[in-house]
Amino acid sequence: AEEATTRLDNLDVARQMESADKGAKAIKLATGWERGADGKWLYEVSDGTIKENPKYETVRDEVGIIGYKTTLGELINDELLFLSYPELRDYS
Repeated sequence: AEEATTRLDNLDVARQMESADKGAKAIKLATGWERGADGKWLYEVSDGTIKENPKYETVRDEVGIIGYKTTLGELINDELLFLSYPELRDYS
């Protein structure tokens, strides 16, 4: 919750900086926010790291193994991503 509050506070700062005609690069460096090609505000979230031994379920058919099933939360370490988008943790 604290991270989200800080991020939203930084968005307010970015808007103020933009109103004061500060450059896009200065705004991104100071706040982490930037305008996308569509004109909307964007905040980049890290890519995280892949877990070494993720838990997964083997998927089989009559012939044999056809794949493996797991969730993003089991595959990657990235708490900031999951705080920002909690629904992704359980995405198959």
